[in-house]
Amino acid sequence: MKDMNGSFLTYRLKPHWIQYAIDQLPWIIIWVIVTLYAGDDTLPYREYLMYGSVCMMCYLIWQAIELWRIEYVITGEQLIYKHGVLFHSADYMELYRIVDYQESRTPVQQLTGLKNILLLSGDRTLPRLRMVGIRGSSRILDEIRIRVEYNKKRRGIYEITNRN
Repeated sequence: MKDMNGSFLTYRLKPHWIQYAIDQLPWIIIWVIVTLYAGDDTLPYREYLMYGSVCMMCYLIWQAIELWRIEYVITGEQLIYKHGVLFHSADYMELYRIVDYQESRTPVQQLTGLKNILLLSGDRTLPRLRMVGIRGSSRILDEIRIRVEYNKKRRGIYEITNRN
C-alpha cells in the first residue's frame, strides 16, 4: 500500500504470542508434570526433579524472550529481519531478490488463525526467511509480492525460466 506521496508504507510485524504456546506446548506440559512430581515429598531424588524443573523453566523463558525480540520490517525496498536476545542482529533482504513465496499453516495454527510465510531469495546471506506466527488474516504476502514486482520492474530485472 502506498501513502499520499506515492511511496510504500513501512510495515512492522511481530510473531503473535500464541505462536510461543504452539511451539513450546510439549515442553510446557513436561515442565508442569516435572514440577508437580518435584513437589511430592515421598519421591526419592526429588531435588533432581526440582533442578530439572528450574532448567526447563529457564529454557521456556529464554524461548519466550527470543520470540518476543523478533521483528519483521517491510519497507519499500527491503525486508529487515531483527532478532536475537543478548546479541541483537538485523538481516536485510532486498525485495527485488525474492524469487518465491510459500504460506503454510499447521493444524494448531489453523485453529488459532496464524500462519508461517517462507520467502526464498537470491540473497547470499539470507536465502530463506521464515516468518513465523503471522496473523492469518494479514494480507502481508500480497503486499510483499506487489513490492517485489515493483522493485524488479524499477531495476529492470526479469526472470527467465526454461520449461519443458
